[in-house]
Amino acid sequence: MNGQNTAAGPAAVEVLVQEEAARPRYESRGRERRSSSVPLDLRRQRSASSSLVQPLPLGVQLPPVQLPVSGRTLGRHVSLGPGWELNKEGVAQQQQQYSDEPSTSQAAAAASPPADVPPQYQGPGVQERVRCHAVADSFDRYALQDAVLRREGSLQAYAEVLISDFHRVGDSSTSSVFYFDFGVVVFWQLSKEIEQYILREVAQSCMVAPLLPAQRETDRMRVQYTSAPKHHIENDLLALHYRFADDPQVKLAISFALAQSTKLSLLEERTRALGRQLSRLPVAMAQTGDIPVSERQIMKHVGDLFLVQQAVNLLGKVLDTPDSITAAPDHIGSLYKSVAEYLEIHGRVQLLNDRFSVMQELLDILRSHAQKSYYSQLEAAVMWLVGLCAVVAVFQLVFLSFWKPAWRAS
Repeated sequence: MNGQNTAAGPAAVEVLVQEEAARPRYESRGRERRSSSVPLDLRRQRSASSSLVQPLPLGVQLPPVQLPVSGRTLGRHVSLGPGWELNKEGVAQQQQQYSDEPSTSQAAAAASPPADVPPQYQGPGVQERVRCHAVADSFDRYALQDAVLRREGSLQAYAEVLISDFHRVGDSSTSSVFYFDFGVVVFWQLSKEIEQYILREVAQSCMVAPLLPAQRETDRMRVQYTSAPKHHIENDLLALHYRFADDPQVKLAISFALAQSTKLSLLEERTRALGRQLSRLPVAMAQTGDIPVSERQIMKHVGDLFLVQQAVNLLGKVLDTPDSITAAPDHIGSLYKSVAEYLEIHGRVQLLNDRFSVMQELLDILRSHAQKSYYSQLEAAVMWLVGLCAVVAVFQLVFLSFWKPAWRAS
């Protein structure tokens, strides 16, 4: 009886999910409220739409429950914080100081760029493309150092990242490449062909548990350097003053936040894949009243869930603020926090923790039910053996009552 009640719960949830998907936008949940203010044709249309949802016939399988796709929201607007506002005021004062004619307002000073501003940074300024690739679970740090030094000859090492400058033949400009220990590479102002070349020739041999091309995650962002920036992030565009164009700490802060977000996207995809596997179990319980998997398979799912949860929370590669950012000046830490806020890292981690709780609760129920089923089978086997022994004993007594040996006959 308890098993039927337990199975009925997921069935009701699945039917409600299908009903909500089939309802029009204007239809309210639950019972329809008949009101004279609602037109008659609209009420008839509602009744017709609600009658479309019929009970499923016997033998028809429900589709697996699809978890909502998580990830960062596009089109957000995030300011860089008070530290960058002070820098913005300092830039405005510098512009007013270097201007030929004294301006009456800060806006007028920003409208007329100083004479020492390089031509490429006047007007819209210069944009740099930042692309991030999550290609492996981690990197062999020592092997990666040797590979980068053989290729470039120079290297900057931090706690969790290696930084190298990529020099192109016939080009005086220098691009930066950031190799993070947790299997993520960030490229600054490089073409896709060169990025694939570096991943193949430098990073491929140093990967620990490399990912298949279909499993890799990629994210991108643009950084704009100009003489009058707004110091905010909007539509994946980060506006900064041109004096930060060659600041390695600024690039490190942006790269760290983007790398953590891309790594988190990889963990989100693994969580969705595990959720798709587990979503079929409540459907089977609702249809058959039994669990279609063994206790061994349930324990495998528990192990997979723990590994993903460990990668998110216990390893500290997504939640913790890097030591290199903590030791940097305050405006660098503010920049890192602003980019992390724009990428919604902490909110996505909280969403993953909520999903972990739901899946852990489901696995606990399945494991408890599997153990009860095992003990029930064991109890039934013991009772069957006891009954068999009783039957054998009865047959022995009957046989002994009618059997007369020779010594009793005499």
